[in-house]
Amino acid sequence: MGGSGDLEHAEYMGPRNAAGPPRPDGRPRGDTALYHRRALPGWAVPARPPNVSRRIPPPLYGVGLIERIPDATIRAHCGEGHIDSAKLQGAEPRNQVARFGHKPYLGTVMDFVASELFTQGISNALEGPGSKDDDSFPDPEVDSKFVADLAAFVRGLQPPGRNGTDAGGEAAFRSFGCSVCHVPDMPPATNVFSDFCVHRMGEALADGIFDHEAEGDEFGTTPLQGLRFKTVLLHDGRATTVDAAIRAHGGESQRAADAYRDAPADQREALLRFLKTL
Repeated sequence: MGGSGDLEHAEYMGPRNAAGPPRPDGRPRGDTALYHRRALPGWAVPARPPNVSRRIPPPLYGVGLIERIPDATIRAHCGEGHIDSAKLQGAEPRNQVARFGHKPYLGTVMDFVASELFTQGISNALEGPGSKDDDSFPDPEVDSKFVADLAAFVRGLQPPGRNGTDAGGEAAFRSFGCSVCHVPDMPPATNVFSDFCVHRMGEALADGIFDHEAEGDEFGTTPLQGLRFKTVLLHDGRATTVDAAIRAHGGESQRAADAYRDAPADQREALLRFLKTL
């Protein structure tokens, strides 16, 4: 249910061209390379350089509703952060604002599915002529209909819903400032707890990887729906408790993390109880 996989299926990401051409705002644009741990025999695993970062796969439930959030709604909630523009590959709807990925660059479920297929070694028509891999099967290995059918299935995976309420904990969640980025509702996605914007998360969480428009210390706000099912947290799975994940926050989330850290024990416990309802 949690969808976060295990370490044998984890992806590692490293910089391939950290300089890259500059973005329109003058900040550098980067490129990335993926290093997989294959579970199947016979797959070649590229040697990983020392500066890679593990990537924990996000859950797939509720992404159909996330896809339908209007671009304007996300733009209106970004605050200190910023949106990332979506890589448009021809899929509908034509969302301009990215919303999928730890460093988001995909705006539709179909584009998300096509990209994930390719990163897992399955070339496909939606990724275009450059979608080629190093196995012996002719490329593209799957056509656009396959991608569309898989995307339709993924869109139908319903969010898990809430497991009760905790009014005191929710009050702490808001008073600490957690809801500034972890916005509870982004219609039509309810109880999603994300603004789908990119924020600076501080040096401790930085991975040094420039991915599309996100810099080395920038990550998209992780949706908290289904948090109660997760066993590893943050983009690289370094935290195994919610308390540890909160304390690791920095950058634009530093004020909220400090408020949690400095709060009386009963308020911290109330917040953790509330998060277990998600």
